[in-house]
Amino acid sequence: MSATRPSLPGLTPPGHASSLVYAKDGDRYSVAASKGGDPKAPAWLLNLRAKPEVEVQIARQRCPATATEIRRADPDYARLWKLVNDNNANR
Repeated sequence: MSATRPSLPGLTPPGHASSLVYAKDGDRYSVAASKGGDPKAPAWLLNLRAKPEVEVQIARQRCPATATEIRRADPDYARLWKLVNDNNANR
């Protein structure tokens, strides 16, 4: 997922916190919606698809955002996947 600020990706709606690894891409943040190799999407991604308005917290700073899903067919998908994976040591 990726989005421009204030549209930041990959966190659940306010009141449903999830700690996620992320990578900064210019003025965007990206996370990988992975469930440890399981072919099913993690529950937080399903929540974002239903309600993309989120609150993002990086360190102590919080801001409202709107998540945008980047799918495999998107031209930026491979680059963003590599960015997040490299930034987070393949976690």
